[in-house]
Amino acid sequence: MNAGDDIENQLFRDSIRKFVDSEMPREAVRQWARDGSFPERLYRQWARQGWLGIGLPEELGGLAGSPTQMVILGEELARHGFDITGAYSVSVFLSISLVRHGTPEQKARLLPAFLAGERHFCTALTEPNTGSDLSGIKCRARRVGDDWQIDGEKLFCSGAHLPNTTILVTCRTGTFDNARDGLTILLVPNDAPGLTIRRMETLGRKIFGTNQLHFDGVRVPADSVVGAVDKAWSALSTTLDLERLFIAGGYVGNAQAALDLAVSYARDRVQFGRPIAKFQAIAHKLVDMRLRVEAARLLTYRAADMMGRGLPCRAEASMAKLAASEALVRVTNDGMQVLGGYGYTTEMDMERWFRDARVTTVMGGTSEIQRNIIAHEMGL
Repeated sequence: MNAGDDIENQLFRDSIRKFVDSEMPREAVRQWARDGSFPERLYRQWARQGWLGIGLPEELGGLAGSPTQMVILGEELARHGFDITGAYSVSVFLSISLVRHGTPEQKARLLPAFLAGERHFCTALTEPNTGSDLSGIKCRARRVGDDWQIDGEKLFCSGAHLPNTTILVTCRTGTFDNARDGLTILLVPNDAPGLTIRRMETLGRKIFGTNQLHFDGVRVPADSVVGAVDKAWSALSTTLDLERLFIAGGYVGNAQAALDLAVSYARDRVQFGRPIAKFQAIAHKLVDMRLRVEAARLLTYRAADMMGRGLPCRAEASMAKLAASEALVRVTNDGMQVLGGYGYTTEMDMERWFRDARVTTVMGGTSEIQRNIIAHEMGL
């Protein structure tokens, strides 16, 4: 068993692994990356499995699930590449925010289609001159009659181009001394008049994709506000710890796959009359790779266990995200070295994982931001 697994969790893991091997095998994931497209069929299959509803109230069609099970799901779905999990995590965690902060009408209108796999959610937060610093947000929303009118630009909006996507756009609506005030989240359909979506060319993460959004007088009804006007932070921070644990699980799953590929190759590749795994330089590199993966996994499941028991785990969630993302970057880099020239070819998955991994220390809160959070929790 893996960390955090009891019999129930092992059965859950086995069912996901069986699904992954059948419906999203490595060859299919590799082709989706080459095509630069996300398979909507797969999203609907996730819905039929009930996975889109994990964490949502059962009375709304959701499914009970523990933080540990969320980590297991992330780890298994990302075995052939964590990029594929983006379409899951972004929509699921935004749906949880909508449940907690949305109006009854918003939930009734959007959640049934989401749970059926017929609607995506996307967030629009980052701008050309602001990332982690929310006080720099300039995309403006103002009341015009019964509507909100949005003008401005957003960057790195992953999945905004997918069909039937509702975008949660964080806009500047007021000015206050507290930098976290004066921001409002508005629900915007991705086919709204005045909204231009341009898919950005990136080094990796070709399946899910990310976008630049331009709002030119985009109008949405007054009841499109999620939460309270000028108080977006409470909704933005609702699921941060759980989301970090899920993506940390995904990073661990992908890092384990990279380690397994490197070990398999090193055992089979013969140089100077023996497998290269028998050379100390290669064996020690593989050992170090395993140490990083196992350490990240244990940190992630420890934080999930704490969350499941209702214990504060902000620092632990950030440590899990930090360790798992940096492990994935290092393991895929070392995996490229072990595979040598073969690792540089697109016939091997290592180069795709290497490219996809590089953004993990930037997205979802940079490594520097995670260290700031951990330092704050230490009282520093």
